[in-house]
Amino acid sequence: MPENVAASASDRQGFDRRFYADNPDLTVFRPTSTQDVVAAMQTIAANDPSAVGHKVQITSGRHCYEGFVYNSDTKYMIDVTGLRQFGTVSFDDQADAVYMGSGYGNWDMYRMMQNVYGKTLPAGSCYSVGLGGHLTGGGYGVLSRLAGLTIDYIYGFEVVIDNSERGPEAKVVTRDSTEQQDLDIYWALRGIGGGQIGVITKYYFVLDELPTSPSLMATTSFSWDWDQDGTTLTEQQFADLVTTFYSIFCNQDETTWKVWAAFHATHVESKRLSCPAIIYNPADSKVSDEEFHHEVDLLISAWTDRFNAVVPLSAEDHPIIGHPCISSRSLIGIAMPGETEEPAARFFSYLDGTQQLNGSGENQHGKYKSAYHNYIFDSEMLTAMYAGLTTSVEGIDLSQARIQMDSYGGKTNEVGSEETAIPQRSSTVKLQYQTYWKTPGMLPYQENKEIEEKQLDWINTMYSKVYAATGGIPVNQNNPAVDDVVTTDGCYFNYPDIHIGSRLEGTPDVEQAWELYFGTANSERLEKIAAACNPSGWFTNSQTFQYK
Repeated sequence: MPENVAASASDRQGFDRRFYADNPDLTVFRPTSTQDVVAAMQTIAANDPSAVGHKVQITSGRHCYEGFVYNSDTKYMIDVTGLRQFGTVSFDDQADAVYMGSGYGNWDMYRMMQNVYGKTLPAGSCYSVGLGGHLTGGGYGVLSRLAGLTIDYIYGFEVVIDNSERGPEAKVVTRDSTEQQDLDIYWALRGIGGGQIGVITKYYFVLDELPTSPSLMATTSFSWDWDQDGTTLTEQQFADLVTTFYSIFCNQDETTWKVWAAFHATHVESKRLSCPAIIYNPADSKVSDEEFHHEVDLLISAWTDRFNAVVPLSAEDHPIIGHPCISSRSLIGIAMPGETEEPAARFFSYLDGTQQLNGSGENQHGKYKSAYHNYIFDSEMLTAMYAGLTTSVEGIDLSQARIQMDSYGGKTNEVGSEETAIPQRSSTVKLQYQTYWKTPGMLPYQENKEIEEKQLDWINTMYSKVYAATGGIPVNQNNPAVDDVVTTDGCYFNYPDIHIGSRLEGTPDVEQAWELYFGTANSERLEKIAAACNPSGWFTNSQTFQYK
């Protein structure tokens, strides 16, 4: 393990500038091997046993949406960035598996899988997100309608867990493990993330089971001005746009799975709403490049006519903030009726196109919330969304606030709700509530609390009003106490949100968050597995069952 050096400001802050690890005694372990991780945990347990728990945290890509890692309590940090092993290994009665260290980021993975094997994974679009937490939290991405979730492809894990008798030790668990505890760990890690159980050091994938990279992909975007000839876009126009988006891009017909899109319902202060879309030509489609080009032209033409009939489309270029973050709309095509200077679509090879959409955006202060929906939004939800997006708050800038609606379902929904820890297997659209802001001139650890409180109040209030009919949250249909006709399906674990439940004062009970993330049955099973495999409560935080 590289010699530890004093923690710098770079060690103390992640992607979200709201959070900062300001403990003056912060020690950062920088492992480059699995044994280094074991040694780090042994050192902490031997020298500072009272710190085991929420004072010890794991970091990788540093994209945690809450302050679970970067906070005043964190005294020890295990940074797995250096775990960058890659190769193949054979298991008994199993074809060759490719292994990948948990320190890689999304873009590293896409390049290696494509360039070495011609394969890919349906992971996230933000290049700098670390595989360590992303894959095990669900691993959703823009290819998921066509290929499912990344957790559906994980064959096994190498993970360092704490054995109460022998202390920290590394073990490999796979779907073919013979010990029940190993099978439990394998099931849990496909959804719960690494820190609840231990430190994931490697992922294993069966090469022949991985998706073959699409041949080509095309991108385009639609946009509308909030200002319609001096009048703000009406609530009915807004609702009609959302409904049109849903009917085009959230269709569960298998022929549509190669299409992904996101409706960026941005705040009125942003001036424009957007809808980027991606069309893939799957590797097994037998559609020639020329045929694909023609098909894309026809699809975009039809979508353009439908959208333009609702609200006239805008030709204005602008950045598309969110996930993915696109610095300029023109980079992915501008869909407009009639002749325009910009092409309606841009065509890419798979890797080139993935890089084009691989933006994380600049590091800012931000707050995120999430929701799964099984059906189109009802009128009360749309009214609450419109009200929130057209309400300004004195003293804050909401030009980077939005509700992002991602098309979902497809192959993702071919897996049962209890086969992995992630139970949302019937949803058709996935929402990311987001707001971002900056604090120019301030040091990394400084924050304008007045601005932060106003931003949080705006997004939390809108969210609670959208789901007012179910108590202010998007209830999980996998809870047996929930009516079967509910249209929501909880929240996404990789977009953690303490305001849906945590151990902190002023928030609902932590059990509510776990119900929303995992549903009743999966939540109960995860709690038992975490207690058995992590008896000392390593890496706990304000939203885990154990908190020591």
